[in-house]
Amino acid sequence: MIQIYDNTLEESVRSSIYLFAITANYQIGWDDTSVFEHRQFPCLHHTLSKNEWEQINLVNGIQNHELRNNLKQLSFVSATINLSIPSSIQFPHSHNEKKVLIYYINPEWKNEYYGETLFYDDYKDEVVETSVYKPGRIILFDGKTPHSIRPSSHVAPQYRFTLFASFDEKNFIEAAKNAFKSKVLIDMPLMERAKLMHNIADETRKIANEGGKILCYENGKLLSAGIKEFNDVADMFDYYAGLTDKLEGKTIPVASNVFDYTVLEPFGVSAHIVPWNFPLSMIGRSLACSFATGNSTIIKTAELTPLSATIFAKAIENAGVPKGLINIIAGYGDEAGSYLVSHPDVNHVVFTGSVATGKKILHACADKTIPAIVELGGKSAGIVYPDADLESVVESARHGIFGVAGQICTAMSRLVVHKSVKDELITKLVNLSESLKIGPGYEEGTGLTPIISENQLQKVEGYARSGIQQGAEAVHGGKRVEREGYFMEATILNNVKQEMTVAKEEIFGPVLSILDYEENEEAIKIANDTDYGLGSGVFTKDLKKASWTASKLEAGQVYVNKWFTGNHATPFGGYKQSGYSREKGVEALKSYLQVKNVGINLD
Repeated sequence: MIQIYDNTLEESVRSSIYLFAITANYQIGWDDTSVFEHRQFPCLHHTLSKNEWEQINLVNGIQNHELRNNLKQLSFVSATINLSIPSSIQFPHSHNEKKVLIYYINPEWKNEYYGETLFYDDYKDEVVETSVYKPGRIILFDGKTPHSIRPSSHVAPQYRFTLFASFDEKNFIEAAKNAFKSKVLIDMPLMERAKLMHNIADETRKIANEGGKILCYENGKLLSAGIKEFNDVADMFDYYAGLTDKLEGKTIPVASNVFDYTVLEPFGVSAHIVPWNFPLSMIGRSLACSFATGNSTIIKTAELTPLSATIFAKAIENAGVPKGLINIIAGYGDEAGSYLVSHPDVNHVVFTGSVATGKKILHACADKTIPAIVELGGKSAGIVYPDADLESVVESARHGIFGVAGQICTAMSRLVVHKSVKDELITKLVNLSESLKIGPGYEEGTGLTPIISENQLQKVEGYARSGIQQGAEAVHGGKRVEREGYFMEATILNNVKQEMTVAKEEIFGPVLSILDYEENEEAIKIANDTDYGLGSGVFTKDLKKASWTASKLEAGQVYVNKWFTGNHATPFGGYKQSGYSREKGVEALKSYLQVKNVGINLD
């Protein structure tokens, strides 16, 4: 943790620092940082103001690339110039700051004078490394490392001028801002940016099995689903890597004497607040877009599922991503999330979550006049026509409402079924529900995994109870499972009416509401009778009817004959209170870029 650099400063910077040192006003103070014998000793020092620190230009004057980058990733705390007096006393001490820099200012020095810097072990009783006083030498070390000087009793012909500076880790917003301002990603050749994204994909696949297991334990989903989620993120980065060099502006014919063109530019610091149900997928789909378009990104994980993102950070680091471009933090939404959204250096926000929280975020973004991408949930309905393949409906229910215990924003939470096939379909759905093994995601054969938390389980059970109280029939399930953990029965509610709470509000659990209809227009009306518009579905063998229905449904995506037909290439987003803008696909990139028009008068 101790790094020594010689001949790193430009000559002009070295000279200016020495001139500053010999003309500074020094104060006699008492150094009470000793932890060796808890004694104080007199010292001469000049504490630099922030302006003085910037004036001496030490960081910018460093020629060593490694040292300069190390310091630019840190935040300046304080600096003093110490004027040492010959003495034989040693006082080992340490600091709270993450990094400490010592710069030997004197232009000439003889080692027989004094000035060795000693570094001790954690017990402060054994010297583990020594640095002699050498003009222009810079030492960078961990602030917690005990250290002292070893001056000689020899009366030196000159005083020892030493610049002592402390640094801390940068605030993650500051790190993201500085990374963006450095243009390290913007100026990177696009094929190099693409290669870097492919590297992230490769490193993510390497940790997919380990990461999937962590995701399974922290979220509760199937182990296979956790592993798939990591691999899906890798696919997402590969997909957008192929689009980095296809973000093109255009020329606009204005007049013969005007050359007019557009440029696509990133917003700057993009803050992403992700939910707990697909904690890595949500990171992948927004981060890949943000990175491909040249933004710096801050990810705020959900408080219930921070671990999978932490291991994903290993993949990012191993891929060689420059520091500051991707920042992953954990914290509560009302604290860390609010801090992010309201911070003046955040230029762009991505949020997935509840309508209530989304509205607060949109208000905060409006106050700052910055763009936001929001996905706010759904109450998706699948319309089952009389000619539908009922087995495909049942299989869609397996994944669409009982997969991930129904904790899916586009869950198939409502089925609008023609009366002629309703009874038959219900029988098949009940058979499916009875066949699902309830248990943790890591157990072989599990078909219904746990709810994320006790609070969420109580909420889900409360919704099922309210549906029954309002007149719905629980043909299967309806309550929590009496076993250790947060498990809810696969619940099917028949005879649900439009005015019931279970038909209108997002439950986010394995509760399927069945409504019936007779006329096609009635089915459309029922499906659209919600404040949400995220997902929808159609089950029919008549593709003309499917196309007609899709044109009538008020939703961002329509699944035909299979729930979840999309992938990373298909745009995803909602209508109405389900939010706006789009994630995934080429369409998503538009939300991470702003357009600049340039008009050149050729006369």
